[in-house]
Amino acid sequence: MYNIIESMDIDICKNKIAGFLKTYCNNNYEQFAAFDFMQLKNDDIYGCSNRTFDCDDSNLIKYIFVVLYSKIIPNLSFDTIGSDKIYRGDTINTFNTVFGKRLSKCHFAGIDKFSSDKEFLQKIENFYHLYHTLGNFLLLPNNKYCNKTINQYRGTNSWHDFFDLFLIELKKCLLKDDGKDDFLSNLILQNNEYFSKINYVEFIKINFLKEYDTDELLYSPHYYHWKFGDKSKDYSEQYIDFANKYIDEATKLINHRSKMMIEKLMSKS
Repeated sequence: MYNIIESMDIDICKNKIAGFLKTYCNNNYEQFAAFDFMQLKNDDIYGCSNRTFDCDDSNLIKYIFVVLYSKIIPNLSFDTIGSDKIYRGDTINTFNTVFGKRLSKCHFAGIDKFSSDKEFLQKIENFYHLYHTLGNFLLLPNNKYCNKTINQYRGTNSWHDFFDLFLIELKKCLLKDDGKDDFLSNLILQNNEYFSKINYVEFIKINFLKEYDTDELLYSPHYYHWKFGDKSKDYSEQYIDFANKYIDEATKLINHRSKMMIEKLMSKS
């Protein structure tokens, strides 16, 4: 049974989401699916008031997570989500790993080493906005092991922040398969309150990840823009081919997941 405070928290978050939809999306859920959370950077209500701005840690995504998960995930409320809290938002499909940090419109520090084609760079620019949309955000438990969270470990090891690699390793750990990653296993233990209640099958279900749950790698060969060092020009053709395929696959997955998340939010409104 959920207490009155938790119920009030859900109602407040529902009202905040309704206000956002009216202010930014004309109460249109299709606009919501395409909404770039970077537009909230200077918004004290829906952005990151009094803290460093990060789309996956914005107030808006926290409101959404509360409505979606407060009756599923233990001890979840608006105040338990964020950096140094027990939960935090994460971004599923990486951008900087493949394309590098933004320099200016249609120019990114990584991809500029491989191509100057305007049509291709515009495609990346479009994806830059898509990767900040609802379907690319995930709630993860956030307790640390050896001073790293799951979010941080994802992005600082040999997986290079690619979600398909992470999900395969998470599955091994939760199913206790041979060859499981020891560090990730210890992170799971540190977040046992979550994972004792959310097994792998449930993790996929509640997070709308069915399309990601495959033994096949979605993003092979997992190129990262610094892989080829000062020989980048020698690998331009194959890197551009990979980048195109990465955008196409990630776009399809993000859009589909946005639709499912919005349908669930609508059913709870």
